[in-house]
Amino acid sequence: MIIALAGPGRRAAGFFLDVLLFVVTLGVGWLIWSIWLWSSARTPGKQILRMRVVDGLTGEPVGWRRMALRQAVYGIGIAGLFGAATVGVGWAISAVFVLSPTRQALWDRLAFTTVALVPGPAANPATVANLAAEAAADTVPLLAPSGTERVPSGVKKAAGGDKKAVKAKEAS
Repeated sequence: MIIALAGPGRRAAGFFLDVLLFVVTLGVGWLIWSIWLWSSARTPGKQILRMRVVDGLTGEPVGWRRMALRQAVYGIGIAGLFGAATVGVGWAISAVFVLSPTRQALWDRLAFTTVALVPGPAANPATVANLAAEAAADTVPLLAPSGTERVPSGVKKAAGGDKKAVKAKEAS
């Protein structure tokens, strides 16, 4: 099993999709939808873009309580207040952490989580292969907090290289 971490572009798209859905549903629909999805480690934007919040050490999807802590306390509370107090600069600083090798924003680091790509509900081998090739550049091993590499059992490191090389390896 390959843990393909969501790249900065997809994470930004998920964030802006969540904001758009929040506005369109006047906040209430998005909040109900989000709370419902927290048990599957997703937000509405992450569900649509096939992403899931996973434990930063094991790669396993987090539970409802951890999602609530990540979203409400760390995401809205700490990072939100930091961003409001600094007139938006804090939000930018918080989000820039996504460019790190572990792809963890500030709220992910506080909750010891990260965001991974997942195959869609109708996952067939071609879909999984396309997803793996698409995410090859964004696939990195999970890191323990001490900075030492920790790859859970059953998780393979990415082969590296460009997408064409990954597709050629998968084809053989």
